Formats: sequence, C-alpha cells, structure tokens
Amino acid sequence: MEVKEKTSALTFNVAELELADISLFSHDLRMKQINVSRSLDPETERGTLDFPTALPANSTATLTIAFSGKLTGAMMGYYKSTYENDGAKKVYSLTQFEVC
Repeated sequence: MEVKEKTSALTFNVAELELADISLFSHDLRMKQINVSRSLDPETERGTLDFPTALPANSTATLTIAFSGKLTGAMMGYYKSTYENDGAKKVYSLTQFEVC
C-alpha cells in the first residue's frame, strides 16, 4: 500500500470477518511488525490495527492478514460474485478491505 501520511494505525471495513495472523512490512524501514493491537467497532463494522512503529509518510508497505468469514451474496464482508468466460459462468470470492 502507499502511505501518504505518517501513521501507526490502519482502520478499514471488516464487516462479518474474523482476522488472524496480521503482519505489516515497511519497505522503507525494511522492518516487519507482527505485534499488533486490534480493536473492532461493531456499530461501524470497522477494525483498527495499531502497530508499535509508525510508517513514514510517502512510503510503501505490505499488510498481510489471514481472514475468514461466511461467504455471502451481499457486497460486504466475504462475498461471492460471478462472471462469464467463453460463455461459461464462473464464480469467485472476494472481500473489500476498504480503508477508512
């Protein structure tokens, strides 16, 4: 991800998702952080991850999250969608960890 401003917290939508094995690698600092504190706001369905070392402004980082959730047809959480390829209908699953 591109980090525009210095931050040690990431907030994003996590509707109906369980998060595990979270790590953050800063390409600029060349450092992987696995000690993360997390909080969940059930009302807004947003999760916040707090890392001990802030990411510098104008840097890049890779956030890795293992997650699970009920596969639904709704366009939130972990959901399935379809597409056509050479006349055959295909199904795929996805999530939108949209940053807030």
